[in-house]
Amino acid sequence: MNRESGQPLRFAPSAPADEPAALALLLAHLEPAARERTIAKLRSLPVDALPGTVWAAYRGERLVGALRATAGAGRAALVTPPAIAPGEPETTAGELLRHVLGALRGEGVELVQAVLETDRRADIERLTAGGFRYVTDLLYLVSLAGTFPDAPPAAHLEFECYRASEHTRLVRIVERTYAGSLDCPALESARSVEDVLAGYRASRAFDPKGWLLVKSAGQDVGCLLLADDAALGQWELTYMGVVPEARGQGFGLAMTRHAQWLARGAGRARLVLAVDEANAPAKDAYAAAGFVAWDHRSVLVRTQ
Repeated sequence: MNRESGQPLRFAPSAPADEPAALALLLAHLEPAARERTIAKLRSLPVDALPGTVWAAYRGERLVGALRATAGAGRAALVTPPAIAPGEPETTAGELLRHVLGALRGEGVELVQAVLETDRRADIERLTAGGFRYVTDLLYLVSLAGTFPDAPPAAHLEFECYRASEHTRLVRIVERTYAGSLDCPALESARSVEDVLAGYRASRAFDPKGWLLVKSAGQDVGCLLLADDAALGQWELTYMGVVPEARGQGFGLAMTRHAQWLARGAGRARLVLAVDEANAPAKDAYAAAGFVAWDHRSVLVRTQ
């Protein structure tokens, strides 16, 4: 028997020397070749390029569990499922998760999210055992430059760039777009709009010129929040919403096509976004704009 197997657990950010072992545990769900490529790529990056903290569970000096946690703006954090070494009792995963959640709570985090492949049933069960609840599945969509319009496609709409002086107005518009929305309705009351917008602003790709207030006939009808990721050659449609009284008039599709036109003007190769798989109207609008799915993930959340 391993002489360390009876030693108590301790939890701490993983030591630099333990990085390969921690990454191997966190990526154990991948095929061996893909896992090795991913580890090599991650280890080649500067330390400050990797978000968050890898927490480790130790017995003696042996690393027996790992979990990456990334606290962000807006009192939210993203975590991976806890991963444990072969032969380690399942309770270790739960204890590691509880420790990390406590650390995040101490940092003021109120909402913790996990986003993972839909077929990782064991990891989903570990998270639900730790107090997470399943919210929805997300579809990740992409449209390539060949689908972008050649001319401004939404002449009937006015797009006004966000300014700090219009912040209260933007918050009010976003709140209105949440009413009756089919896009992750279970999250509607989990965070304030201010916290959500703070999270968007914290993105390295944030530029206020990409946040647009949308009007029709002089009335606010929605908002379009975009982020330009020049390093990846793409724009991201971070959030788009239409207020209830303006729905059913094709504004969502027109706003999406406007986003594609802006991406074309910036010389980007693609526009990407994520949408609630259960949101049929939004999926139809994105399909009409030439988007196709490239990934599929489950979302779980825990409030603290």
